Amino acid sequence: AECIAEEVADPPFDAGDDRFADGVLVRIEAISCNYRDFGVVTTVLAGESPNPFVLFGSEFCGTVEAVGKRVTDFQVGDRVVGDNSYPHARTAPDIPGVPANHVSCEYLVLPHSKLHKVPDSMSVEIAAGVSLNGQTAYSVIRKLAPTPEGPVLITGGRANVSLIALTALV
Repeated sequence: AECIAEEVADPPFDAGDDRFADGVLVRIEAISCNYRDFGVVTTVLAGESPNPFVLFGSEFCGTVEAVGKRVTDFQVGDRVVGDNSYPHARTAPDIPGVPANHVSCEYLVLPHSKLHKVPDSMSVEIAAGVSLNGQTAYSVIRKLAPTPEGPVLITGGRANVSLIALTALV
């Protein structure tokens, strides 16, 4: 197999510029390849994509490199994951769902409202793979509101969402 590499420019970021006032520059440390991402990658590998170089991915863990002038909830050095809230974003109703679909690049500029801090006790690898699955599992549990006495049927027991839901329910 041939390895194809392409240099991609880092995103512009000026912490003092009003365009980036609510933004956070994140250096990606680790990504997770979920089923949707796997489909993107296999399409490229099968030669079904016109572009042999594609950025992909929606789950990541990264380190804050810079923050915009209105950002007070993050500082340089914080480890973060994406806030994938849908259909209503936690604090930015105009940005529902995953904050990016191209996290395999080295840097991202994201709105601070679409990020969560990662606890020091969580590894970068775990954090990169738990954000979307974890938010999905806990959303399902909140909506179902199971009782301690009631039975819960979990299908697809090997899927990450199911494993996280099982752990949360126990």
